[in-house]
Amino acid sequence: MRKSFSILTLIICTGILFCMQVNFSSCAKETVTKTVTDTVTVNNTDTVTSPRVYPVEGLWTGTSTDNGSSTTFPFNISFYADGTVLCKASAAGGPYYSDGTWALAGNTITCYITTVNSATVEQTLTFTYSSAGTLTSGTWEDTYGASNTGVFSTFTPAN
Repeated sequence: MRKSFSILTLIICTGILFCMQVNFSSCAKETVTKTVTDTVTVNNTDTVTSPRVYPVEGLWTGTSTDNGSSTTFPFNISFYADGTVLCKASAAGGPYYSDGTWALAGNTITCYITTVNSATVEQTLTFTYSSAGTLTSGTWEDTYGASNTGVFSTFTPAN
């Protein structure tokens, strides 16, 4: 009997050791991460007013002066989206009407116009455009039919 007790003891001890090893090796700590999201609603009743932006297109009013003269006369210029322009100069012997084209490059507007109700005079007009509502640093120069030059006042949109 002694022999069977030791074999039985050996089998039981081996079984116990096997169970302990399975138990320790299969036991692992598990980390669970839980993400919680929440929705925050903000009701803002502040009114933000952005500055008015003036497009080039439209009627602008100002004055013109011949270089070497102190006399000013009203000058209106209408820019159209198709790149055409109409001008009215209320100088002595006028009004004088002109039409032509305009283009904007950076903040410089250049116009090429020709009189339509008097002897043909071609002119080049230039302005510095600001979307805040001004045309400044305006100059004009006759390029055909006369040889005058002049400056413009600051123009503002009429509408």
